[in-house]
Amino acid sequence: MKLDRKENVFLFLFLFLFLLTFTIPLLGCSEQQANKQAGGLEIQPTGEKKNYAAKQVLVKFRDKTSEQAISNIQETLEIRTIRVISQPKNLYLMEILAGGSVEEMIEQLQRCPEVLQAEPNYIVSTD
Repeated sequence: MKLDRKENVFLFLFLFLFLLTFTIPLLGCSEQQANKQAGGLEIQPTGEKKNYAAKQVLVKFRDKTSEQAISNIQETLEIRTIRVISQPKNLYLMEILAGGSVEEMIEQLQRCPEVLQAEPNYIVSTD
């Protein structure tokens, strides 16, 4: 299923503003200080200038996905909700409880018919 242009723009702007909110207070800090201020997030590099929080994924569920279906996915894949970012748009920040990489979890989530999109929780930096 393809997102229309309005949904793509909204999702991009929301994620950009969400990530920007957490990076502005961190400007001028060392990496160690930034990790402390970010709530102890472990930063995991994936290549040049592509950093994301280890053991965290952003998941957007399809419209009309029930709470029970989301709960079943969480139990099966051993993930938990850290925060519901946008309830009407079904966007969740989730933590990976079991072993495995963020990439592996994204692959598993994308196999679920209820999941519209899954991606790492990227850390934005101006460095």
